[in-house]
This record gives sequence, C-alpha cells and structure tokens, in this order.
Amino acid sequence: MNTLIAGGYREVIHTPCYAYNHDTENKIVYTLLAAATIDGFARHMVAKYDDEKDGYAAWRTLVTLFDGESHMISTAKRLRDKLYTTCLYTGRSPDRYIDVFLATYRDLTSHDGHMEEPEAINLFPDNIHDEDYTAWKMAIRLHKDLDLDEHIHKFCERADSITTARGAKKKLSQHLRCLKRSYTPTFKLQ
Repeated sequence: MNTLIAGGYREVIHTPCYAYNHDTENKIVYTLLAAATIDGFARHMVAKYDDEKDGYAAWRTLVTLFDGESHMISTAKRLRDKLYTTCLYTGRSPDRYIDVFLATYRDLTSHDGHMEEPEAINLFPDNIHDEDYTAWKMAIRLHKDLDLDEHIHKFCERADSITTARGAKKKLSQHLRCLKRSYTPTFKLQ
C-alpha cells in the first residue's frame, strides 16, 4: 500500500470514480498488484481482473480477502476465549452450560478456530467447578474412547441424578424446618 500511495495512486485505490476516469493509472495499479501477488496465495484474486486490468477492483478484492481473514481470526480468538471461560459452578444450570459450550464449540469450528475434538473433550470437564461432579470428572477421564457427544450424554445422566438428589435434599431440609417449628416440648417445669 505504501508503494501505491507513494507512487501517487491513492485516489485510484480509494475512489472508484477516479479510478475509472483515469484508466492508465488504474491499469498501473493493477500491474503493481499483479506483480506483488505473482507468487503468493492471493494471486488468483487479482487474476480475476486480468482481462480488464482493473486495479481498483483488484485492490478491493485483496482488502476484502485480508480484512475478512483478519475478522475471521479475531472471531475465532473471541470464541476460543469464550469456550475457555464457559464454566459450570454450583447452583448454575447444567443444561445452560451444555448449550453454551456446544454452541460456542460449533461456532469456533465453523470459523476454523483450530480446536480439535480431543481438546474440547478435555476442556468440557475442566470447566466444571461444581464439587458434586468431582467423581464424575475423574471417572469420565478414564473413558478415552468417548467422543464429545458421548461425554455430553454421560454428563446429562450425571446432571439429572445430581439435580434429583439436590431436589430431594431441599425438600428434606424444608420438611425438617417445618417439623422443628411445629415441635413443642411436652414436659413441664416444676
């Protein structure tokens, strides 16, 4: 870009009307871009404009390619960070944890976030910070042959049993409080 601006071609790459009204300068910009990309992976993007030698259009295509790539990389980084910070804490919904984890993982893989399934399989239990899942986390690590969906299925089974146990414990403590309030001593002091 510095070469294009220093060469006096700033208007060509920034203003389409100028580029199309100054055909010679537009062709020079195209030639410079073609030469700059001749051995690179972006050559095919510039080659689309070989017939008309449109420097402005070639430049816009390269900007889209590289800015798009940059945007994809930053999105993948943001999704990866989100996946590492998606956690299950005591008192939080295990269903919500699963939904957010899987949705973020799928988004990350669609953005080529370079996270293989084994990494996600290890991360899934690592992000669980609820003590009731400690035994499950140790046991699930022994199952090296399970894929992510099978880990999720096993987690759901454990989450259901924990939720049921917590519900029963809550009912029992409510019942005990009720009994404690209704209990009146039957002995008399003399």
